[in-house]
Amino acid sequence: MKNKKQRNQKIQNNRNKRNSRPKQSSRPKSSTKMFGDGNQRPPYENRKMQQKYMDSIFRGGTPPDKNDMGYAMVDLGEFPSEILGGEQTITLGQLKMMNEQWITTPNGNQIPYGRGIKDDWFNDKDLDEKVQVMMCQPTNSSYFHFTEKDGFTDEILNDAKEMKKYFCWVVRVSTSKGTVDCPLDVFSKVFTPSKGKLPVMNEILNRLPKECFKTVTVGEMHELMKEGKVAFL
Repeated sequence: MKNKKQRNQKIQNNRNKRNSRPKQSSRPKSSTKMFGDGNQRPPYENRKMQQKYMDSIFRGGTPPDKNDMGYAMVDLGEFPSEILGGEQTITLGQLKMMNEQWITTPNGNQIPYGRGIKDDWFNDKDLDEKVQVMMCQPTNSSYFHFTEKDGFTDEILNDAKEMKKYFCWVVRVSTSKGTVDCPLDVFSKVFTPSKGKLPVMNEILNRLPKECFKTVTVGEMHELMKEGKVAFL
């Protein structure tokens, strides 16, 4: 009887030890780190826009007067591609200036144009330090930043004329210190058109034959993706 009691006590002690161990999740922790030191701002999460974008892709495209979110298309004009031919290095101060650009929303809030670096990361840095530019890529203001709490109601989002106040060409500047999205007019103050060599990735892209590129609709892109005929850089 005594041995049985001791055996039961030992089993209970082992159970208690297992229960006291910290539980580990089989799912990896998400990370917003880029370039190894986590200096990037966390991604802006807007589930409503993300869902509308996914719905658009699976639906196979949108009417010509609508964007991928299903709202009014804003005519931004032609992107001046010559602006991308510029310096291969900039200063940390110039990167900080591009990072400080914000959109004033309909209700007066300040939101970023897209990706960016945490503001306080620059505090103890030498702003004259040289920063390597890896790639400059045209994009536009991110709809994923336009939320109802900032005043972007469906009525405003469907008004192309009104949306011109908040929507513009943006250049994504990827550097050795982080990635920043800044409006075209600010980018043009830092990068001189057709001066010096193209940033490394732009130079590689320009060497590719024109046959490598094709303009397609969202629906056509979805079909090409299913067939494995689309490559992303």
